[in-house]
Amino acid sequence: MEKKKVFYGWYNMVALWIICVVTMGFAVYSIGAVNTVMVEELGMSRGVLGAGPAVNGMLMGVLAPLVAWIINRYGIRAAMAIGSLFCLVGSVLMGTVVSTPFGFIAVYGIVMAFGSSAAGPLTTTTAGTIWFNRKRGLAIGFVLSSMGAGGFIAAPVFSQVIENYGGWRGAWFVLAGLSAIVMILSMVFVKNKPADIGQVPDGVVSEVEDQIEEKTSSTRIFQATRSWTLKEAIKTANYWLFAFATVGVFFSLMTVYAHSVAHFIDQGFPLEQAIMSVGLISLANIAGMLGAGYLADKYEPRYTFIGGMVLMIAAMIIAMHCKSTMSMYVFAVLSGLGIGCGMVIQANVCSNLWGPDHYASIMGTVSVLQTILAAIGPVLVGVIYDTQGSYYVGWIVTAAVCLASCICLTCIRPKELSVPEEEGYAACL
Repeated sequence: MEKKKVFYGWYNMVALWIICVVTMGFAVYSIGAVNTVMVEELGMSRGVLGAGPAVNGMLMGVLAPLVAWIINRYGIRAAMAIGSLFCLVGSVLMGTVVSTPFGFIAVYGIVMAFGSSAAGPLTTTTAGTIWFNRKRGLAIGFVLSSMGAGGFIAAPVFSQVIENYGGWRGAWFVLAGLSAIVMILSMVFVKNKPADIGQVPDGVVSEVEDQIEEKTSSTRIFQATRSWTLKEAIKTANYWLFAFATVGVFFSLMTVYAHSVAHFIDQGFPLEQAIMSVGLISLANIAGMLGAGYLADKYEPRYTFIGGMVLMIAAMIIAMHCKSTMSMYVFAVLSGLGIGCGMVIQANVCSNLWGPDHYASIMGTVSVLQTILAAIGPVLVGVIYDTQGSYYVGWIVTAAVCLASCICLTCIRPKELSVPEEEGYAACL
């Protein structure tokens, strides 16, 4: 009797999770502490401190189509290895060469941005769509949870290194070393497609198991039976409704992380408690990703997406009237759950609507639009605060954007997608 092969998909996801802990969790989520000390010691302004991450965040989205091209042309493994290499080079430059505002913005804002973009969410979620069908949501939720987990791990690591082992330069060298390790990890353990090693998505299942899975999950979730190209998808109303729906996730994410600490300090909370709320957002973010990933395999992902945006609206209402420590922490939990949910579910909605084959190209172009529009959030809310002297209206605006996302999601009609008659699509219940 032939021995059944062990499905490699989950091993692939674990390898990608570890890589993303470094390229996103360390290099993006928690690098602010290193940059703050670096900028202070080099005598740079707070404007420079803000400009570096702003350019970094913007370019991570704008560079997504280039990353999609690398994925389509050379595969997931190459994208992860190239991204890790750029994080390695960027970290070495930040720790040795950079000493001017221009150098700071150029290296952290451009070199590091490409590294985190190539070895980040677009590539890892593409892997999830290629390796999984029925467990796609859980796989994507798991691999994206690496960002929050990495940020949570990196904070105390960077703190100890800065204080005891070489200051901010030592912290950059630590990141360089970790980037080198995950670059090797990506080249050795990451596989591009199941077919490359003689497997199929979700692993080899028997006919009976396949029928059970089909009855219990697939009939409740729309999944395209053929993969659309970017050119085909972009001509549909669903593409634009989906693209604008994703803006709510990142508009609220950028706004919350940029202004929540300042808002709670204005409300009279101690700095330590305000900062602790941000840490709670990151932990809730992980729970939101894992929970949403699980639900995406059981129910139509668009409905879970709407649920995540409703949580964000509730968080904004609480922020508007926050007077107690408990309400501040409730805000942190709700916003973390909502953001985590949205980040995972958008990948599932995209791959379900248009199939996995051209997911990277479609999601890459969506990322450009969502990043540009979402970047308006923290700036707009900051301007509102400067004119009003309060974040009250800013939270209303953020809630309104999330509500607009809900409306866009309810207007998506998978059944109306136009395809050649002989190919057809699965029914959406």
